[in-house]
Amino acid sequence: MKKAYLIVGSLLIFLGSILITLHNIPVFVTTYEIKDKYQANAREHIEVTGFFYKGDHFFFNFSSGKYWGGDPLTEPYEPSCDLGEAYIPEHKVVIFQISTPSKETCIVEARLPYGLYTFAIIYANKSDDFAILSGGNLTWGNVGIEGIVNKEGKYTIRAMLIMPAVYKTRIGEGEPLQIEDDPPQEMTLWLIQIVETKPYFILLPIGATSVMGGVILVILSPLKSKKRRLKRTKHKKGGI
Repeated sequence: MKKAYLIVGSLLIFLGSILITLHNIPVFVTTYEIKDKYQANAREHIEVTGFFYKGDHFFFNFSSGKYWGGDPLTEPYEPSCDLGEAYIPEHKVVIFQISTPSKETCIVEARLPYGLYTFAIIYANKSDDFAILSGGNLTWGNVGIEGIVNKEGKYTIRAMLIMPAVYKTRIGEGEPLQIEDDPPQEMTLWLIQIVETKPYFILLPIGATSVMGGVILVILSPLKSKKRRLKRTKHKKGGI
């Protein structure tokens, strides 16, 4: 029994020491803090604004407008062709303007296949106030507008224009709906940060408990042995 107490106690001390060592390991995770959010027709200007510090990583994205996809079950429709059937262009282009702390403006094109999702971001010009991410001037995939801030201050991204416009009738007659009439359903401006976390901190009390239990077992093991020896000695004396 003495040996068993000693082995178990030693194992608990060993395992507890490992857990205590691991509890302080940092894990870096990406977090998204919303700086500003726009919802369709909730504001006069179709824009989002946020204050950023030098080195901050901003990210902007948006969802398509109500009629950008040319749903044939709803009004209005895209410019038509072929006997009045609704025709949806291969791409829609949404023009955004980024205003920077230096009062510079950066014009950005977002291309949406069939008006459904952002596929390509093209920068018509650049600003020294932020470094373009990702992929440089041309970004492909389900992406948004993003950059690393070089100059602290307020950044505003405003939707300016959509091409081609949506028309009010199936045959493309009447006044087209401009972006003010059919804006993105949502626009969001985020601050992206890499944050250090300690997700294994719970291992500290577990490890400490394990070590304490192991120490107690190791201490008790010789005491158990001494008690047994004393009992055996008394038994022998009583027998004589």
